[in-house]
Amino acid sequence: MSWDREKRGIFQRKQEKPQIKKHIPLKSEGNDGDITIRQLDDGVFLFFKALGKWYKTLNTSSEVRPETPNSMQLGSPAQPLGNMFISSHSIHIGNTKSEQGKISLSSDKTELVFKNKAGDERVVVGKKTGTSAGTAVTGTISLGEDNVSNKEGVLHLGSGGSNNGGIITSSSDYTESAMGLRVLQPATSGSTMQHILSAKTTTAIAVANRGVILSTYDGPAGAISLYGADTGSTEASGLAGMGTIWVSDDDKLYYRFGTGTAVDLTSVTSGTATPSTSNVADKTPAIGDVYIQYPSGYSSNGINNQYASGTSAPIIYVRVSDDVVLKMYNTGTNYRCKEHVDNGYTTPTPASASITLCDSSYNALSSYYLVGQSLNAYVKCTYNADVTGNVYGGPPQADFNTGSNIDFDTSNSTRTSGYNTSFSGRSRDSLLNVGWVANGATEGGVAVGDGASTDYIYARNKKLWGACTGVPNASALSSASSITSANNQYYNIGTKSISNTSGQRVFFAIPSGTTAISSIVITGNPTNQIEGFATTTATYTNSNGYAEAYTIRYSQQQGASTTSWEVG
Repeated sequence: MSWDREKRGIFQRKQEKPQIKKHIPLKSEGNDGDITIRQLDDGVFLFFKALGKWYKTLNTSSEVRPETPNSMQLGSPAQPLGNMFISSHSIHIGNTKSEQGKISLSSDKTELVFKNKAGDERVVVGKKTGTSAGTAVTGTISLGEDNVSNKEGVLHLGSGGSNNGGIITSSSDYTESAMGLRVLQPATSGSTMQHILSAKTTTAIAVANRGVILSTYDGPAGAISLYGADTGSTEASGLAGMGTIWVSDDDKLYYRFGTGTAVDLTSVTSGTATPSTSNVADKTPAIGDVYIQYPSGYSSNGINNQYASGTSAPIIYVRVSDDVVLKMYNTGTNYRCKEHVDNGYTTPTPASASITLCDSSYNALSSYYLVGQSLNAYVKCTYNADVTGNVYGGPPQADFNTGSNIDFDTSNSTRTSGYNTSFSGRSRDSLLNVGWVANGATEGGVAVGDGASTDYIYARNKKLWGACTGVPNASALSSASSITSANNQYYNIGTKSISNTSGQRVFFAIPSGTTAISSIVITGNPTNQIEGFATTTATYTNSNGYAEAYTIRYSQQQGASTTSWEVG
């Protein structure tokens, strides 16, 4: 059989042995269907070309490497692999060799260990060995204890055996029984775990286990329990922008925002001790705090009247500002403010504020009345704000200059004392006055002071003026115009308009012995006319029958006119 050239070429090509080369075939090499063997760094591999691209076959006797990083995966979400068996020599994770870490089994094959690029090892997941929970803490994440007495899962946070980490546990073996979820923190190495957060059911937390406890202890209601630090300090450090609540060694609940001032949240306290009168923070450390002082010695058979009212009843102190505590006590019928308790401030003294002569309806009387008038005078007294109820002791009195003292009543509404007096027969400018006398009066145990000014009523006579025929006499004075003087400046008659007929004289009269008239002018003319007025005297008897001598200044005869005179 003879071969033509084409058949001979095909036969020769079939007889060629594949060559072993040492590089990945280039895309330009070969044709579809070609096969080549290549020796690479990771082993010897068979390549074949199809659809213009070379493909590398798997060599199971060597390493499996992708041609480019992150270009190969095992399985897919829809088609996962089955079981995978890996030796204990570890799984390396990372994009580059310099950043890779590995996960492997521990030397005793009981724990999974992660080693970072620096070579530091950390236990990842496993079981903590040992028989005593809460000891030899290694800072692991331990799920499921392997000792006999405790099989609950525990999450440890910390490192080594220092016990400085926390524990999240559902264990009943960590200092307390019947616990749910707890976050614990030991105070020092090897010490009892201290509660930070605890969900609790039926067992009371011992006071020694300080911290915060969320509990349903002895009932269905939730609660937050705070136990104070046993370090002897009553203060808790604060963090900026955060609020802190704690219980101090004095068994009080405090709050602080940031590093600001600690505020006592125990707003109502009580006891038998009397608060300091110079330190507002003694029993009421914060504004709004209330302290109730109660007497000791209550009998077991009930409260008697001694403790229900009066000085033996409980006293209430209320902090109302940075400086002031109000003290309220029982008067027998109700409670009222008694006094200040003030930091570095002297308590104001309760005192009379005013005393007033008045009529029977307690309206104030005028400070002057026409001499000789019969007058019934009463007295009204008021007190300052530090007298808020009855005045005790005494009682206080009204001290008249015309007789003995008269008692006031002790209420703080209108305190009055009646006293009848008469100006009849008394001399001009004599007076009736009344002052306030404490007479041992007290308010809340403090002596009441005298802050009232003495009140006066004066007996005054009249200032006279007019026109008459001839020299003025008693008859002219009795028909003259008049006004009761409001003071003893009788000469100051003021501006008066007087009409006279032809031949009459103008006159002005004041009580003899008072300051003499020194100026008589016509309105609009500043010239003093006093030299043109002669002087005489006559007796004036007022409407109350009081008679006394008057000094009279009178003019020469005048033509008929009406003139405005200014006299002083």
